[in-house]
Amino acid sequence: MIVSRRLRLPALILSGLVGVAACTEVIQRLRPAIPKGGSDFESVVTSSADRGPGSLREAIFEANGAPERARIVIRAGTLSIRTPLPPLANPSGVTLEAIGETAAIDGSAVAVGPVLDVRGAGTIVRNVSITGARAVAISIGASGVLLDSVQVQDSGIG
Repeated sequence: MIVSRRLRLPALILSGLVGVAACTEVIQRLRPAIPKGGSDFESVVTSSADRGPGSLREAIFEANGAPERARIVIRAGTLSIRTPLPPLANPSGVTLEAIGETAAIDGSAVAVGPVLDVRGAGTIVRNVSITGARAVAISIGASGVLLDSVQVQDSGIG
């Protein structure tokens, strides 16, 4: 009787581990593939202004109109956004990233709506910090979105 009680706990643990392993395999098959970051279209953000040539807003408009996956590279300092940006909505996906230092997006002037709205499946946002959003910093309305090294600070809702 004592031996069988001693074996119950290890047997229970072993069956639990087998169950977790089986579930992990199923979850891996159901998980959407991580999108690749490569693209043929690239737009570079060189202005910290809310709009105009070289701005993030202009780069998003260009990326949404690209016929394939698009890449937006931020090379400007702190970006001051006055109104919600257009959604990242390219059906092939968009990679929005800062190279080197983290790009800071100041959303403190955006009174309503998200500062960054992701609607394109397979979109990647990398190395970006959003601060001061009064409402929503990032809204995600698509599948397979990857946020990598993204920070949200002093915002109403992440």
